[in-house]
Amino acid sequence: MSDKVAFNVTAKDPTSEIFLIDGDFHLVDRGIGSKKFEVPPGIYKIKQRAANITSEKLYVVRAGMKDIELEHVLFASPMPLNDTVKTHEYHQAAARDACGRVDDAPGAGSAILVVVRDWTSSDHTKVRTENIPDPSQGLRLRDFAGNEIADLEKRAQKNLGPEPCATYRVLVNPGNYRLTLDRPDGTRVEQTIIASNGWETQVFLLLEHAKGHAPCADLVHGAITMVPHDSIFNPSSEDLRAEELVRLSLAEGLTVLPEALRNRAMNPNASPMLALLGAHVIIREARNAKEKNAAIDNTGEVKTIVQNLRAMLGDHPDVEAIAIRAGARNDKYVFTTPPMLRESWASLLRASVEIPELIPAQSFCARIADRIWGDGPWTLWADPDQAAAPGPVWHSSATMLLQNLSAARPAEAPKESNFVKQFFTKRSRRAFPSGREATRGAATTKVDVQQARDLLRDPNKRKEVVRRLGIPISSVNEWLNKLEE
Repeated sequence: MSDKVAFNVTAKDPTSEIFLIDGDFHLVDRGIGSKKFEVPPGIYKIKQRAANITSEKLYVVRAGMKDIELEHVLFASPMPLNDTVKTHEYHQAAARDACGRVDDAPGAGSAILVVVRDWTSSDHTKVRTENIPDPSQGLRLRDFAGNEIADLEKRAQKNLGPEPCATYRVLVNPGNYRLTLDRPDGTRVEQTIIASNGWETQVFLLLEHAKGHAPCADLVHGAITMVPHDSIFNPSSEDLRAEELVRLSLAEGLTVLPEALRNRAMNPNASPMLALLGAHVIIREARNAKEKNAAIDNTGEVKTIVQNLRAMLGDHPDVEAIAIRAGARNDKYVFTTPPMLRESWASLLRASVEIPELIPAQSFCARIADRIWGDGPWTLWADPDQAAAPGPVWHSSATMLLQNLSAARPAEAPKESNFVKQFFTKRSRRAFPSGREATRGAATTKVDVQQARDLLRDPNKRKEVVRRLGIPISSVNEWLNKLEE
C-alpha cells in the first residue's frame, strides 16, 4: 500500500467548512477553517462551504506537495465589500464618503450611518434610465418615544444612477433608536439600532425586489456593524468580512465557532458585532450538545465576551441577553428595548420563563412580542403604534393553548392550535394579520384563571407557553390579572 501524504488545507475565510472527497465520491475527512489531511496519493476533490455558498476543485495529492490555501468564497452581502458578488466601486466610494460627513447632528457622542443601495448587475456600463427606485424611500429614524429623528427619504444623500445608492449619517446621543420602514404593502416594520458612546453603528441594506410591489429596503437581510466613532469604511476589512460570514452562517445553523474566530471574538479589542455573533454561536454549541446528552461548559468563554463588550459598549440589550445565558446577569438591567439580534430575543424569551421581571408587561419590548416579523438575523417587528395595527392578538390563542395543556393532551390539540403555529412562529416577511384574523375564535373560548395559574406553576408548562406563543410570561400573568378584575 502506498505511503500516505500529509498536507494542510487552510481557507482564507475561517468560517469555511472544508471537505476532502476521494475518487469514489466518499467523504474522507472534514474540518473548519483549516485541516491537516493524511491520505494515499491520488486525485481528490476539496469542497469549501461558507454560509450557503459552496465551491469545489480537484487536486492531485502526491509526495512533496505544498499546502493548499483556499481563496475567499464569493458571497452576497449588503456591505459593498471586496470579494463579494454584489459590489460596485462607486457604492464603496459612497460608503467611504458618508463616513466623513455629517448630515444632521441632533446629538453628540455617537453616530448612526445608513447605506442603502440597489444592485441588479455587475455590468457598470449598462444603461438603466427608467424605473430607477429611490433606495431611501420609506425609511425613517425614530427614538423609542416615537419621535422622528430624520426622514431618510428627505435627508439622505443620493446617487440615482443605474445602480442607485443613498447614504445618511447622523450624530446622536448614545441611546436606543428605531429604524423604521414603511413598506409598499402598508406594513410599518422596525428594528432596534443601539448607539453606544464613542461608537458608530452602521447599517447596510440592499433593495428587495419582490413581485407585486415596488422595490424597498430589505431589512431582513441587512448587515449591521459597530465601529469606533469617525472610522472610514474599508471594503477590504477582514473584520467586516468575518462578521458577515458569521452572520450568514448563523442563519444557516452554524453550531461550532472555528478556533481562529473564537480567539478573535474573545479578544478585548474584538469587533463588537463579531463578538456578539460569536457568543451566540458558542451558546448554540452548548445547547446543541445538551440536546445530544453531551456536556460542554463554555460559559467562561461567553463571560469573557460579556465583560469585554460591557467595557466597550456600556449598557446594551444584546450584551445583557447573552450575559444571562452565561450566568453573568446584571440584576439591575431591565429589557424595555428589544435587542438587535433575533438570537438575543430568543434567549431573552427563554430566560423570561424563570425571570418574569426581565421584560415588564407594559414595556415596548413586551408590546412587540406578538408582532415579531421576518425570518432573518435581526429582531424586526410590525410597529405597535401604527394606526392600522390591531390590539394584542394572542389572547384567544393563549386560551386554546392553556386549555390543551391543562388537558395534558398537547399532541392531540384541536385544529385551532394551528392558529398558534401560523401566527406565533417565525414569520417570513408578510404583513401582520388583520384584526378579523386576530380575534378569530375569541368569542367561543373562556379562561379558567385559577386553573391557568395552577398550570403555570409548572416550569415546563410555562416554558411551553412562552415557546409556542412567543410572549414573555409577564404579559401572560398581566392578562390573567385583568381577567380576574
